[in-house]
Amino acid sequence: MAKQANPWEDLAEEALVELVAEGALKGFLRNRQSDWLDCEGIDFLLFLNNGSSLTIQVKSAHGNLKHKIKEHLRKHPFVRSILFVLLPEQPENSVERQKAIALVKKDISRLIAPYR
Repeated sequence: MAKQANPWEDLAEEALVELVAEGALKGFLRNRQSDWLDCEGIDFLLFLNNGSSLTIQVKSAHGNLKHKIKEHLRKHPFVRSILFVLLPEQPENSVERQKAIALVKKDISRLIAPYR
C-alpha cells in the first residue's frame, strides 16, 4: 500500500490499518503520487461503517497550522478533513511509535464520529 516516502502518511496508514482491524472503519484507499486523489488534495479515502466515505488530507503537525489549513482549503475547498500528524522524536523507538499511532487513531476517531 505504501507509496513515496511520506512518514506522516505512513503513520496515518498504520493507524488506519488498526482501525479497520478493530472494526471502526470498513476500509480505506491511499493515494499514489500524482494520481487523481493526490491532485484533488486527498491523501486517504475512508470507507465508513455507515456506507459513506470521508476524504482526508494529512499534514505535518510542525509549523504554522493555521496557514496550512488556510492554504489547503484555498486549493481544495471540498476536502475539509485535515489530519495533523506529529512524528515521534525517535521513530525507531517502538513505544514512541505506538503512542504516536494511538494519537492519530484518536484524531481519526474524532473525524469519523459524526458519521457513526
